[in-house]
Amino acid sequence: MISLNTIGQKLGIAQFYDTNSPFLNALTHDGRLATKTHVFIPLPRCQGSIPDFVNQAISNGCQAIMMDHAMAQSLRDVPKHVLLIVPDFYQALATIYPLFYPQLPIHTVAITGTDGKTSVAHLLHQLWTLSEKPNASIGTIGLFSNPQLIPPFIMQDGMTTQPQPILYQTLSWCKNNSMDHVAFEASSHALSQERLDPLRVPVAIFTNFAQDHLDYHGNLYAYWQAKWKLFTHCLADQGPAFALISNSIPLFTHDHKRIKPNVSVIRYGQDTGAISGAENATYRIISRTFKSQRVLFDVRGRQWESDISLIGGFQIHNVLAAILAFICTGGTLDQVIPILSKLTPVLGRMEHVAEHNGANIYVDYSHTPQGIEMALQALHPCTSGELGIVFGCGGDRDALKRPLMGQAAQKYSDWVVVTDDNPRGEDPDHIRQHILVGCPSAQSISPRSAALAHAIDRLNPGDALLVAGKGHETTQTIGHHVLEHSDQDWIKAYCQNTP
Repeated sequence: MISLNTIGQKLGIAQFYDTNSPFLNALTHDGRLATKTHVFIPLPRCQGSIPDFVNQAISNGCQAIMMDHAMAQSLRDVPKHVLLIVPDFYQALATIYPLFYPQLPIHTVAITGTDGKTSVAHLLHQLWTLSEKPNASIGTIGLFSNPQLIPPFIMQDGMTTQPQPILYQTLSWCKNNSMDHVAFEASSHALSQERLDPLRVPVAIFTNFAQDHLDYHGNLYAYWQAKWKLFTHCLADQGPAFALISNSIPLFTHDHKRIKPNVSVIRYGQDTGAISGAENATYRIISRTFKSQRVLFDVRGRQWESDISLIGGFQIHNVLAAILAFICTGGTLDQVIPILSKLTPVLGRMEHVAEHNGANIYVDYSHTPQGIEMALQALHPCTSGELGIVFGCGGDRDALKRPLMGQAAQKYSDWVVVTDDNPRGEDPDHIRQHILVGCPSAQSISPRSAALAHAIDRLNPGDALLVAGKGHETTQTIGHHVLEHSDQDWIKAYCQNTP
């Protein structure tokens, strides 16, 4: 609990409360959640009406609202004694968060990219766990840490990056439970909305970049600017810091100039030639089976071979990112090399879920054109027969990518079944028709269960089936209804009951 007097003094605001000033114990950026024990901090880039949020907070009993002069000018009839008006909003954020969360993990890793964020975070979590470093990963599929530890607060399900107060609360909880190694996903939405402020991390990873979320960002340039902000704004200002950037991402001179002088840049990925101006780390796949790959790694002048129980070159790409993050957070190659063979697939990421009639069935979260392409290309080398795919697209999201996903599916597979993903508020048939523009020879089958049954029934020995789009998800949203559905569970049950 911190007194409002103390908060005002730390923020450089003249003391105007008496000795009975209220004590507060939490921060929030959501006026609907603000209570008498919160400091409500409306964000300049929040979507919605700041006066409405402020009035909601006051009606909830909130006694402290922090904002700058420009934001305060938009308010009328708000009691002045509840306003903490600061001259520099972002400096005030950097002051008030450490008041409530003074101790955070030493080694924090933020991961952005169109695809691969969850995989890298979870693979790094595995490496830290296997090397007996207390740690956690936070992202799309939840919080992973010591299974005996349950946080005393609620994280919002399905959010790639938690709101600032929850993220800080989670990091503080990790530190208080002796976890000094934490990886978390940084979405373009969170970066655009400045949800990571004022956090500064020592390690940031950029997995890849391709079209997605144009419904929110408007165009690819704005999407790129949001992602790149992780490296220009969110990396630590002092001490050693590392930018781990896939060598598939082209960077220009002006991009490099925006990176802070204390940041070391490491380019990583497939062995396609060194990139000048940065340290390079590479891999080359030597052989593949339908469940594993043998890989030659070249990191910091050391080469070695490892057997990795994952499918697809992009999975090895993610493993290499995790290896580098492990090293940049105090680990060594001698620690990490012996444990690489113990890595296991991430839930819903190129996950081998069943064999049926001599064919292999995989579930993957790929929900972008590039994701579809990478997943299908990953399965070609270990498929002797035909390669099929079942997928759909989410409703109320980037519609421009739908035909592009259809094109990728048709180009890299032998047959395509288009079905429903999470149509949400859109007409499922309309979404499927939009996808079919890119794959006119595909079959359109609804509901998803019927599409899965049809695809599994046509499998022959040597074939492979990719079920894409939902990955780890256990529900399907159709209109206002949230239905239970897990691709993995449904496929396993169907294969067990079908001769």
